Amino acid sequence: MDDASGAGVAGGEGLGVSEASADAGAASRRRPVGGGPGITGWRGRDPAVKRRWYGPEAEEEILRRVAAGETLAGVCAGGAEDGLPSLNTVLAWASGKRAGFAERLDAARRAAGRGWSAPKTPFCTATCDEIVDRLCEGEGMVAICRDPALPNVRTVYRWMLARSDLRDAVQLARELQADRVGELAFDEAMATTPANARAVEVRLRHLRWYAAKLAATKYGSHRAEAPPKPEVEQAVTLRSFKLETRADGWRRVRGSHYSPTEGRIVDEPPGPWQRPAASWTPEGEAAGSPPDPDGGR
Repeated sequence: MDDASGAGVAGGEGLGVSEASADAGAASRRRPVGGGPGITGWRGRDPAVKRRWYGPEAEEEILRRVAAGETLAGVCAGGAEDGLPSLNTVLAWASGKRAGFAERLDAARRAAGRGWSAPKTPFCTATCDEIVDRLCEGEGMVAICRDPALPNVRTVYRWMLARSDLRDAVQLARELQADRVGELAFDEAMATTPANARAVEVRLRHLRWYAAKLAATKYGSHRAEAPPKPEVEQAVTLRSFKLETRADGWRRVRGSHYSPTEGRIVDEPPGPWQRPAASWTPEGEAAGSPPDPDGGR
């Protein structure tokens, strides 16, 4: 019994469990890092697995799709299933692994209107009208800009930053899109059956969330408050008045105020002299005021 169990451990070599584990660990540590057949520098890579080599046809397909408006990540998303390399491999080509590929990739990006060196797409009213119409029909901005005949998302948002009328049109289109989402949710709810009730519940929850994001003031649970009106700067001038009386009883008002521009108290022109109230008579009122004793000073 002991001999049979000992022979069964470690493939019949007669080794104990601890000895077999130590031998396996030593074998794994002796695996080559590079230079062997099929080894490309990754520790633990199976030597029997060969790296696929991509020829000029793969380069041309990548450049064609990038020039048509696709992103490099989107082109390489399919990977080997589409017969194309991974994104890391293409970036390695652009970093110098393949001569001239970086320049051709930059030219393809410029042709698609992408990249920092690409020429800026001029504003086009007809293009914006089509984008707004498709937003009203329920399409998303990213999905619309995948159309090769339209500019990319970055160009559209650059136009929106520069033009307030386009921002307002896109905002109104998204509010209309929220109404369409509400109609879609109603149709989903009316078509519910016991078999798909759970799936419809999940869809309705997402549609409610999406409508609230598109039109928060209309469908959101927390209504957005109007921004506070900017405070209007008001200048307040404090004036000081005093009553000046002469020896004969005539009086007048003198005023002064602080001038912020001059930084001092400024005297205002004095008012006219007025006769004393005790000397007032109806005849004198009818005759008018006598001339100013000081001659208007």
